[in-house]
Amino acid sequence: MGEKTVWVTGASSGLGLHTAMALRDDGWKVVAGARSFGEREEKDGMILLPLDVTKDESVEEFVRAALEESGPPDALTQCAGMLVLGSCEETSEEEYIRVMNTNFLGMVRMNRRTLPLMRERGGGKIVMFSSINGLMGVPFQSAYTASKHAIEGYAECLRMETKPF
Repeated sequence: MGEKTVWVTGASSGLGLHTAMALRDDGWKVVAGARSFGEREEKDGMILLPLDVTKDESVEEFVRAALEESGPPDALTQCAGMLVLGSCEETSEEEYIRVMNTNFLGMVRMNRRTLPLMRERGGGKIVMFSSINGLMGVPFQSAYTASKHAIEGYAECLRMETKPF
């Protein structure tokens, strides 16, 4: 069996970067995406591509470029995320929208583009990073907590729907 390929979102820092490096060290071909990446670059044994999961056009461009680099992925690991701190009453609607658009809808966008590719190739794995906040509320993190609760529910549905595949 040849080299396995993984696409990693949110790979510029934190859990995303460390996940991408661990997968690379384990022998995976890593195509890493992040909002802060500029033009295509090869760095530290990984292919870096720009990716803003909040924008359909950016997701489409990432998938197109990643397919050129590696073909369909064996795995998709989704780490893109953001945190806004503040009380429920002081967190603006715009902040809630920004967090949900990144943490939850960004995953939905990537899954919708990647699942058909995985089905076509006969399988694959999707890992979606959540948090303990997806199971319980944490004061002053309501937007983040809401996004992680959404991921938990979505992941349960996705698992049931894709189990036959």
